[in-house]
Amino acid sequence: MYYKYGIAASTSMDGFLVPKRFFVTSGISEGAVSELNAFDLALRDAGVTDCNLVGVSSIIPSGAEETEPVPIPKGAITFCVLAEMVGSGGERAGAGLAWSFGTTQEGERFGIVAEHTGGELPSEIEATVQADLMVMAEAREMVLENVRTTAVSTLCRDGFGSAVAALVYVL
Repeated sequence: MYYKYGIAASTSMDGFLVPKRFFVTSGISEGAVSELNAFDLALRDAGVTDCNLVGVSSIIPSGAEETEPVPIPKGAITFCVLAEMVGSGGERAGAGLAWSFGTTQEGERFGIVAEHTGGELPSEIEATVQADLMVMAEAREMVLENVRTTAVSTLCRDGFGSAVAALVYVL
């Protein structure tokens, strides 16, 4: 087990890295000069710009606790579930997540995450990710506890814009 500041930061189970904490963040950008710049500025707005993001699929480990966003060391390999979109020329760029812990019929408890990107308003994105999360839970025969959502969008009037939403694992 790896300890940081006297607490277990992550654990290795049979050779697998299992995060013990996570946080959710989001950001937007407007008026950027390129798609890459728009994405970078949205990551900056979300507070996760100076790390190396590694996308993972949508399972939150059992026992992982949600925390407030924490500073990430520059250059750190950072695992996350990421929804990101870039737009331009009057398009709307939106991104959102829904997440929840739940219990299967066999009594297993863990979390799931649904992500969505599109040209909708935040309320529409939230409805989409909530519906997707319910389908994911149904496929796992899982009863969800407290469904949470986050969604952002921006109208790309001038130059490029971007929207990002991320569930970031803290190791």
